[in-house]
Amino acid sequence: MGKPVESKLPVGLAPALAELGIAAADVLRVAGLPPGLLERPAVYLPVRDYFAFWRALREVSCDASIGLRLSRSFRAEHTEPLFLAMLSARDVGAGIAAVASYKRMLSPETIVVEHDTTRDEIVVRYVWPSEVGPPPQVLVDAELGFLVEVCRRATRVETLAPRRVLRLGASLEAHAEHAAFFGCPIDLGAPNNGLAFAREDTHRPFLTHNPALLQALEPYLTVHTPPSAPAAIGQVRATIAGRLSGRRPTVRGVGKELGMSTRALQRLLKDHGTSFRVLLDEVRSQHAQGYLRSTGFSDGEIAFLLGFADPNSFYRAFRAWTGQSPHEFRASQHVVFG
Repeated sequence: MGKPVESKLPVGLAPALAELGIAAADVLRVAGLPPGLLERPAVYLPVRDYFAFWRALREVSCDASIGLRLSRSFRAEHTEPLFLAMLSARDVGAGIAAVASYKRMLSPETIVVEHDTTRDEIVVRYVWPSEVGPPPQVLVDAELGFLVEVCRRATRVETLAPRRVLRLGASLEAHAEHAAFFGCPIDLGAPNNGLAFAREDTHRPFLTHNPALLQALEPYLTVHTPPSAPAAIGQVRATIAGRLSGRRPTVRGVGKELGMSTRALQRLLKDHGTSFRVLLDEVRSQHAQGYLRSTGFSDGEIAFLLGFADPNSFYRAFRAWTGQSPHEFRASQHVVFG
């Protein structure tokens, strides 16, 4: 499966712009895009138009730091798969991994995460395809700022800062507030845009990592254990559900969270006539059906949230679970978005 050729504008962008005193209609007009574009629930644009939107935002705002300000204005209640996956991650490192997975599956750009052993840093590089050209500074600011802002909110550490910000260009706009926002040096002329975190900081726990976070998705998900299920099996199911936002739970990880060895967990499940794979499929199927009934998430976004490697794997699994494709299931529920 090839990389996507379109980029999704963030959910909640119109109210975020309004909060900053910017009329979305003005930005769309300058970008040469349809005036009611942001009124749709999910907007995908060719990269050229996507870049034009961000350049227009800079022009209309007359603010060299508008991308950084925008990254602070996102709201978790604007339910977006990437937000959900990050906020339910275990720690900073897992949050970074969730973003990398999302970009790999659902964006033309790629995030490369490397361990620089010399500096003992985790380096996060944002790489756009060479044929689309470098992204606008305002877009880079918004993306890097978003990652740092989510990590600060999730850890409750307002001063959390990367060690370095990596910038592709040789200079930044005058009066831009990068140093104040990020709280670290800015390395200009880097091979890619990105961030470098101290490895120890990537182990900072996310206080939002809690299965109760899934309750915020109601009525999107069916996360409660069927009444007939034994309490122990219900606990395993709930733990799987709590680890299912943007990554595939493993029997080892679930066992560790439950204070059990892998062998003990497998034996427990066998004694109750089931297996980890069966429970994982059941929980994934419930979540998938909940998303398809109650949200406008794309099939690719649902595949990401359920921890599949790619949308095609999700399509095959969903047909095996229900006998229908995701599109056919959504149509049978008479669900219309847009």
